[in-house]
Amino acid sequence: MSDEQATFQARGDFRRNREGLTTQEGEVVDISAGGMRLALDGKPPFAAGDVMEFTLADGGPGFRLRGRIAWIRMPKGIGKLRGKRPECGVEFIDMSEPDNRLLDAIAKGASVPEREEAPEPQHVRIEPTNLYEILELEDDCEIDEIHESYRRLAKETHPDLTDDPNAGERFTMISKAYRVLRDNESRKAYDAYRRQAG
Repeated sequence: MSDEQATFQARGDFRRNREGLTTQEGEVVDISAGGMRLALDGKPPFAAGDVMEFTLADGGPGFRLRGRIAWIRMPKGIGKLRGKRPECGVEFIDMSEPDNRLLDAIAKGASVPEREEAPEPQHVRIEPTNLYEILELEDDCEIDEIHESYRRLAKETHPDLTDDPNAGERFTMISKAYRVLRDNESRKAYDAYRRQAG
């Protein structure tokens, strides 16, 4: 692969296009020793900030690594226009120096090694955040209860309306939970994600 084919440089890691790499969530668009960008197969059942395990593969058993979802991009017209797929950025975490060297080699075109200790291609998820708990609701609550609880908690935790030093962080968590649970489709995907992770 020539340097002209390499993609953008971000956060200190030179990311490269790398065809043929996949994870359980979708295709790897570009990768470096520090992270990767994925083109997802559908609406993601996770949120920015979630930590999960991925199995990176190119046809063999794969290489398991941990990553934090750094961002999610939902294109307009998803499901309606061909070629429009959600994307997410993953920041690798808890990586050893040998793992970093291996990922750098994979980014430059090396095959994912087929090691005896490599896991079977399966997605092992970290226990997801309970968005219902954040909104002080039960899992089987109605949509009206979600709206009502969000409005109440947003007033209690908005940084402009309280002196609590932790209000900003709580308000952000409440807003993220509401964005997922207020939409029927994303709520169903989140509920399915929790069942699978459990």
